[in-house]
Amino acid sequence: MLYASTNSSPGIGKRIIAAAVVAASAITLAACTGSGTTNADGPTLKDMEPVTLTYSEAFGEGSLSQKATANFMEAVTERTEGKVTFDVYLSGSLHPVTEGLAAVQSGLTDMTNYIPGYFGDSLPGGQWANALATLQWGGYPQDMLSGTAASQEFTLSTPELSAELEKWNAVPLGSYTGPSLFLLCTKPIETLADAQGVQTRTAGWPFSDDIEALGMTNVFTPDLEIFEALQRGVIDCAVTAPSVAMGAGLWDVATYVHPLPLPNSAGSGYMVSKDVWEAFPEEVRTIFREEATGLAGDYLRGYAEVNARWATESEAHGVTWVDTSELLPTIEKAHQARIENIAGLAPDTIKDPESVIERYKATVDEWDAYLNDDLGYVLNKEPNGKELKQAYLDAAESFSWDDYRERLAAAAVGG
Repeated sequence: MLYASTNSSPGIGKRIIAAAVVAASAITLAACTGSGTTNADGPTLKDMEPVTLTYSEAFGEGSLSQKATANFMEAVTERTEGKVTFDVYLSGSLHPVTEGLAAVQSGLTDMTNYIPGYFGDSLPGGQWANALATLQWGGYPQDMLSGTAASQEFTLSTPELSAELEKWNAVPLGSYTGPSLFLLCTKPIETLADAQGVQTRTAGWPFSDDIEALGMTNVFTPDLEIFEALQRGVIDCAVTAPSVAMGAGLWDVATYVHPLPLPNSAGSGYMVSKDVWEAFPEEVRTIFREEATGLAGDYLRGYAEVNARWATESEAHGVTWVDTSELLPTIEKAHQARIENIAGLAPDTIKDPESVIERYKATVDEWDAYLNDDLGYVLNKEPNGKELKQAYLDAAESFSWDDYRERLAAAAVGG
């Protein structure tokens, strides 16, 4: 393993803060004293002093995020010839996921993953990404594949988003779009009458829109507390994905899956300290950008593999797939309303939402064509019920994930 270490205890936080300061100082020193250049006046990787960056991971050992970031770190360490290594803290042990912005701003961590919906008004543009994801709603896995390409472009090319993170001394490394989520409950919800008042965990807007349209009550519960909340009856349902349902053991306490095409989780990604980022030689920034998009590709492939497992194993585990045909019209109506008002939902910080929307649509169309024409993938527009289960089974082996990953990385650096 090429990254430095993996920790699960916050007990040595003072050492981490010191390491973060030393890391930034070492990079800055190299930037000031290096003799080589990558452009007119910048340092090179060769000139850079070795650094160890603190990475705080919201999820635990074996999670999709942990596996994908482990690949990212190994690649970065290898490509920088050991100049950049990582000190890793799992399961939110260094700080809660909801405090990621403050952790980067204070120097507690150099890099972490983030979910815009967890930060309320601090990342309004980032939250809008979830609404934009509605534009490619309608098929798995292209919703997450084309959606991730559009989300990457949106995140890296929209100055307003960079400005939101810059207030917290952070720089986006990229983002991804997960598959459309579903509803996992401790009881079947087949009709609107069944749904009334049911306590349902979401990650915030726009998931809350769909849940409330059904008559359910939206409740925010941190990821690591969902299992206990379901087990104790604090909540009855959770908007989630197979990776969490299986990885966190939710399918042990909530055994009714409702294959509703709820919004994709879009705009989530990874951020790095601005101080550290600006001190990197340009070639190191390029390595980070390329491998961060590769990280997104690995994440999506992991999603596909886990979703295939869910389709294969869930019923044998005791999970019932509930008929949601009576609920679908309400969800579709909520989605259509969001699409019609997508520009109006943009925060004031987004100066020209119409052009952003057109750019987003164009990226989705471009990547749908790539999936269909170049990779030979037949676009699936039937995301519900039995069709969704079959799509889960097919996606993991339906085309070349390596080709997709390479194209995603090239797009992030202008290739």
